[in-house]
Amino acid sequence: MTTRAGRGLATLGIGIGLLAGCGLLPGTASGPEPTEFFTEADDLALAEAVAAGDADEIARLVADGADPDAQGTDDLTMLQWAIHVENADGLAALLDTGADPDLTGWAGKTPLEDTVDVNTSDATSETMVPILLAAGADVNAQNAITGETALGVACVTSSDLAIGLLLDGGADPDGADANGSRPLHGCARVNRGAQLIVLLDAGADPLALTSGGASFQDYYFGYDPELLNERAAAERADVIAWLESNGVPVNPEAYG
Repeated sequence: MTTRAGRGLATLGIGIGLLAGCGLLPGTASGPEPTEFFTEADDLALAEAVAAGDADEIARLVADGADPDAQGTDDLTMLQWAIHVENADGLAALLDTGADPDLTGWAGKTPLEDTVDVNTSDATSETMVPILLAAGADVNAQNAITGETALGVACVTSSDLAIGLLLDGGADPDGADANGSRPLHGCARVNRGAQLIVLLDAGADPLALTSGGASFQDYYFGYDPELLNERAAAERADVIAWLESNGVPVNPEAYG
């Protein structure tokens, strides 16, 4: 039977399957082993089924008492395990059995944040964000430690498409972390001018300040314009034009 999440992926035309390694989690070159994180028999069996993307086995194990919200070493949740082994079928099957799409675990992260974090590929985020949103994940849920939202993290780490998926899913373009840093600040720090325009068009406050009093312009226009390539220089000009056309005061160094 095709799951709700599976139908959503088919509509998007995105392939599902086991993708590349796991990044920050320890393990072999081919990926982590379930025994590194799960020791209880039920949890280990479920983790193995998730890594294999075996939806029928996942449903059977949960029906027999396995916990789809089980947490292993370093509070790694079963959903986070599915994300880190990059198995979309496993993720969708866990959600179909009742896993909490907003449960925070390893490093205080929500599942949505994990999909767009630095340790996952763009293909993973672009595939798994729609699955989680279709399952009712709160697109504005915050990291339990840092207060970061998935959008704020994606502005630094993830693809333009993933950022668009989050915004289309209702992400707040002004969602601030514990230090008052917003998605605009994140994109500005890594010189993503095109995404600054996307966020500004989505309603982000161009005058918002971090708790330290920095605006996104302080970060973005801190880059030496003489060091920018043609694309980055054009994006910088577009950001200046957007600010001017919307009556937002432009930092003097923007014209340097």
